[in-house]
Amino acid sequence: NRGWIGPEGRVAMGIAGGAFFIGAGAWLFGRRQAHLGHVMVAVGLGVVSLSLFAGTRFYGLYSPEAALTGSFVAAVVAAAIAVRVKSEAVAIYGLLAIAAAPPLMGAGANSVTIAFLSLTVVGTTAIALVKSWRWLPPIAFAITAPQLIFWLSARPDVPTAIVAAWY
Repeated sequence: NRGWIGPEGRVAMGIAGGAFFIGAGAWLFGRRQAHLGHVMVAVGLGVVSLSLFAGTRFYGLYSPEAALTGSFVAAVVAAAIAVRVKSEAVAIYGLLAIAAAPPLMGAGANSVTIAFLSLTVVGTTAIALVKSWRWLPPIAFAITAPQLIFWLSARPDVPTAIVAAWY
């Protein structure tokens, strides 16, 4: 609050700190400290998500689509950790971090956001097939479908509506 660290530095420190926590959580899983690993991964995903939120909504440093890219990367890392350590809890952390990203980041009803949500559902379905976590796709759909319905009710342009209907 004294102006020593600007918005760019705050967001960068948050993303770096969140990435550190995610990495530390993955490392702790390898050291057979699963409880602490779960906490660290969850905290890391939360910090990354909050930093991306601040970068778009508070500071306007980058577009919502750029923040969605960051959310996607964090979710892919979380999915890789979940599959590697067989942790359904980490899978749900990653799903929540990615599926809630579009409205939190202020992403509009455009084809990029619809594709992002589609990739979320497809990715969670692929993980569910590999790991036999049958609960994962319905939760992904339950989180993403209301966003899609809301955007369609806003009467988007025709190409976006076609992409959304395909979803």
